[in-house]
Amino acid sequence: MEIQNKFQIQLEHGMGYNGLTKNSLILHPNLVDYIYIAGGVIVIAEMNDPNKQKLLRGHDDVVTCISLSHNGQLLASGQRGKNSDIFVWDYKTGNIIYTLSEHDYEVSCLAFSTDDRLLFSCGNIQDKRSFIWDMKTGNIVLNLTPMFPLPTVFATWGGYVRDIRGNQTKFYQYATCGDNQICLWNVDPYKGTQEKGEVQTGNFIRNYICMAFSLNDEKYLYAGTTSGDIVCILVKNRSIVFNKIICAQGVTAIVPLTKNEIIVGGGDGSLVLLYIDEPKCEELARVKLYGAIYSLSSSFDGIQLLASTDKGFIYRIRAADLSNILLNENHTDAIVDFYSFGDDLYRFCTCSNDGTIRLWNLDDYSVSSRIYINQEIIPLCAKFNDDILISGWNDGKLRCYRNTRGEELLWSIENVHNNGVTAVTYNKDSRIIISGGGNGEIRLWEVRSKEMISNLKEHLQRVTHLELFKDDVHLMSTSKDKSILIWDLNKEKRIASYTLSSGGVNNFRINPIDENIVISVGQDRKITHWDLRYPQPIKVISSNPYGKLDQADELFGLAISNDGHYVSTGGALGIIRTYDLTNSLGFVGEYFAHSKTCSGLAYTFDNKYLISTGYDSLILSFTTGYMGNIDPNEEQKIVKEPEMNNMNMNMNNNFDNGNMENVKA
Repeated sequence: MEIQNKFQIQLEHGMGYNGLTKNSLILHPNLVDYIYIAGGVIVIAEMNDPNKQKLLRGHDDVVTCISLSHNGQLLASGQRGKNSDIFVWDYKTGNIIYTLSEHDYEVSCLAFSTDDRLLFSCGNIQDKRSFIWDMKTGNIVLNLTPMFPLPTVFATWGGYVRDIRGNQTKFYQYATCGDNQICLWNVDPYKGTQEKGEVQTGNFIRNYICMAFSLNDEKYLYAGTTSGDIVCILVKNRSIVFNKIICAQGVTAIVPLTKNEIIVGGGDGSLVLLYIDEPKCEELARVKLYGAIYSLSSSFDGIQLLASTDKGFIYRIRAADLSNILLNENHTDAIVDFYSFGDDLYRFCTCSNDGTIRLWNLDDYSVSSRIYINQEIIPLCAKFNDDILISGWNDGKLRCYRNTRGEELLWSIENVHNNGVTAVTYNKDSRIIISGGGNGEIRLWEVRSKEMISNLKEHLQRVTHLELFKDDVHLMSTSKDKSILIWDLNKEKRIASYTLSSGGVNNFRINPIDENIVISVGQDRKITHWDLRYPQPIKVISSNPYGKLDQADELFGLAISNDGHYVSTGGALGIIRTYDLTNSLGFVGEYFAHSKTCSGLAYTFDNKYLISTGYDSLILSFTTGYMGNIDPNEEQKIVKEPEMNNMNMNMNNNFDNGNMENVKA
């Protein structure tokens, strides 16, 4: 059967704002869009429509900072890594206008001047470089590297310098801060010179981490400290007017609302509205958000703002009383396991090192359920159906939750595996749970009694994946010990064994059309094509389709389209590659998806979307351009006969028909 649809993945949606990068969330002046960093991607999303999103791709490593021009026309972004470039984007078109390539390690701070003519950039303590750029030409106005204080953690512009009569001059001013230091700088971009004025802090020793000038007049500079102070500085005298402790765990973000009102965010989750009239500082409102607040962004009219926390939450806030709604939520650490429910619903779940399991709806990219115990107890695997979610954890427990209400624990089993539960599955009626452990053991559990009914000991290292065949009796397992095993659960016996030549098996998938066909990937940096009727693989190919052995990729993510036509892989390089399974794993194409390891892949039931997860905490949704739905009864290039119960296993045992009710106690 000839496939007419051409397979070509295109990035459609991204989820993955971790909130750990300071000043990584921006409310656009149009009051429709908000902008945030998601790994190596910049996401432009609509507040009122979760399905509308634009993704800016170009960085080849994690984006570390962003800044938006005040007119909303330019967006600057910087990254870390060997190519620590700054991209200046045309916001409307999404095109890159300038590539600024002077930093070598990491761009830590970007800031547009109040008239958007200049862009300040600063590298981290390893980079030790700072520049001011002309946004009309993309050229360097000032190389600040020889004179600049390091480390600098934050910078903000304050309009034009005023003379003794309060009139504006042609000189720009901006402020920088760091450890026990705040500096005010006067810049002459026409001559390429600047003057430094250090704020006199005296015995008031603090580490400053955020700043904002008072609105409209730039009379005051407000600075936040790691000790929780708000410090008010009179700009013309470069002297501290007052300080006041506002938040525990530091003042981490500041935005001005009006001439006399500011909002501050704290490391303890406090969001505080302050009225300042020198020397008075009055608290007007206070709320508590979930997690440390690292980013605040307000509208120009001061009516609304956005706040984000290090728990991956983005809030929409009414400035007048700090009332808020949750706009978006994401993982904040590596996603280590991913399972897609193969029915007619676009649902999947993710397990992350941030300690959470989340159930997602692809229709609107929302989280329908969230499971969290504490930061020390990490989910390693999960699987769900219409009613329940079964999960395995690093504390060696199996936990079962009602999948529509993640906080509702139905039951748990302790001491399932000593080294954590690393893989899990269950039979069709969810009466039998099968777990794999870090010690290589596979165990069967009867749900009603919570008793272990079988212990399968043959793997020597961590079990990486478990999957039942359609007969609900035969189980395939893989391990870091290089082996692929097939078990008869009725007989509690291993009936077939396959071994990689080198390296452990990280993942495998059974072809949904023909269960004789299996694809595995692992530490050998290869893709292995198995026909279970034969002891040796049909084909083994390098994970690098161009034959570059030094660029071969250890693979973790693996998916087969639901018509058995395409195979997609993802690995340590973050690249998704697709192969034609009906054409001897012929290479189809690739996409640079994640800035860290791609940990999981899955097709939706209709093959319309390919979902990927990564150690960069990012979830990506790709359109495939392919709606293949091959009738399994039609003749295909993949050989389908003989059927599974007639397989000639290399252990000289055939599969037996049966059901899980016959599993021995």
